[in-house]
Amino acid sequence: MINNIINKHPIPCVRIFLMNKKNEILLGKRADCKLYGLPGGKMEMFEEPEETAERELKEETNILLKPSDFKLIKVKNIYNKDFGLHYINFYYYAVYPEEQKVSNPEGEKTEDWVWMDENIMKIRYSELFWGIKQFAKDYVSLHQMDFFFTF
Repeated sequence: MINNIINKHPIPCVRIFLMNKKNEILLGKRADCKLYGLPGGKMEMFEEPEETAERELKEETNILLKPSDFKLIKVKNIYNKDFGLHYINFYYYAVYPEEQKVSNPEGEKTEDWVWMDENIMKIRYSELFWGIKQFAKDYVSLHQMDFFFTF
C-alpha cells in the first residue's frame, strides 16, 4: 500500500509539445529534480484545457499563443505509484512562433529551456521526466506521431 499519496483523485494537467522548424521540442530542466519536462501544468477550476495550455506556456516561457493554436494529441492517464502521484494529462502540439523568444520567467521552477530533437531525446532518455517517458511508451518514434507533420 502506498503511504505517500498526495491527492485522493487524479489531477488534470496539460503538457505541450512545442515544436520548431527543425522538428525540435522545447523542454525545460526542472529545478526540483533536474530532469527535462514539457511546458504545462495543472488546470484551474472552470478552465478549458486549451486555456490551460495558453496560460501555462505564457507563464513558463513567455510565448503567447491562442487556445486555437493548440492541437490535442492524446489524453493519457499518467501515474507514479512510488511517489503517490496520478495525473490525467492532456497532451497538445503547437508550432513555435519563430518571431517570439523563449524566456524563463519562472526561474525558480525551471532552470533553463532547451530544444531537443528525437535523437537527442533518445540519447538523454535518463534525463527526461517520468511523465514524458510514460507518454513515449505509446510511440517508438516521434515520426509515428503523424500529428507533428500535418500542420
